[in-house]
Amino acid sequence: MSDNAWMTIRYALIAIGTFLVANGKITEVQSVILTNGIIELAGLAVVLGTTAWGWYVRYNTATVPKAQAEQSMSVTELSAATGQPKVGPP
Repeated sequence: MSDNAWMTIRYALIAIGTFLVANGKITEVQSVILTNGIIELAGLAVVLGTTAWGWYVRYNTATVPKAQAEQSMSVTELSAATGQPKVGPP
């Protein structure tokens, strides 16, 4: 997630905490603990999600056979100067 997204979440939590403190529902200390706890849990969720995605990609991606990997690409390379297909070794 981007820094802007994290800051938006943090400011929303601060606003909610401020509202609850102003109305006497929770104390200032409880507000800080709740805000930081929610942010830590969100960070943990991102880390676990990234780890799970990495494992999924690692173990569910097929390798390319050696013969296919050694084939030259079928895309014709064009000369930047003339726009004509390049001839000869790359």
